[in-house]
Amino acid sequence: MFRYAKINEFCQTNYAEYIKLPPLEKSKKVAFNPDEIDALWKDYRDGNSFTGYVLIMIYTGMRYGEISTILKENINLPDRYMIGGIKTDAGKNRQIPIADKIFPIVELFYSRAS
Repeated sequence: MFRYAKINEFCQTNYAEYIKLPPLEKSKKVAFNPDEIDALWKDYRDGNSFTGYVLIMIYTGMRYGEISTILKENINLPDRYMIGGIKTDAGKNRQIPIADKIFPIVELFYSRAS
């Protein structure tokens, strides 16, 4: 934007060059702790099937946008993997293993899918 302003003679000096910012602190992602995961499993076993989607995301590392776009034909139950991913070139159309622990959930959702 400054280059545009300078070309069009709106300003002469880029004062932003003189700003000293503090070092950028790396953010810490807060993952689910074991007690929270246990509570999600209990909720799923108590009949809240939506919690199954959360558990799949936890055990596969998928985001909501990824899990919501996986097609039935991209799920390989016999070999226990899914093809998915949307964010980066490296992450697109990758094989995502289905952990033994969540396999029954994936199998249930697969059987319900049209």
